[in-house]
Amino acid sequence: MRLVHAALWVSDLDRSLAFYEALGMEAGLSDTMDGVEKVYVGDGEGSLQLKHDPDCEREIAPDRTAVDHVSFSVEDLDATVDAAVEAGGSIVSAPTHVAEADSAFAFVADPDGHTLEFIEGL
Repeated sequence: MRLVHAALWVSDLDRSLAFYEALGMEAGLSDTMDGVEKVYVGDGEGSLQLKHDPDCEREIAPDRTAVDHVSFSVEDLDATVDAAVEAGGSIVSAPTHVAEADSAFAFVADPDGHTLEFIEGL
């Protein structure tokens, strides 16, 4: 078994695409079904499906009781966090080094508030 993708609702598809592309992901397949636009962004191994309903009148508000975070392995934690902030994200938890695991991690919210974890050293 392998994970194919995770899906996230977004309030502004262009803004979200720009954010994830600034992190090095590439847009791939896209389609519209029942008025919902979907675009897949990924790195060749895994992907996120960004879903946008242009007729939705309620604010996108991620529910951390349903999905806490999405985690990514990164080469350069500081550069990734900087890129995320420059692209419209916000720091949830600053980079932290874990000596026992010889790794470091940080949490960043994307423009819609979805929490992303970036891990260096995996």
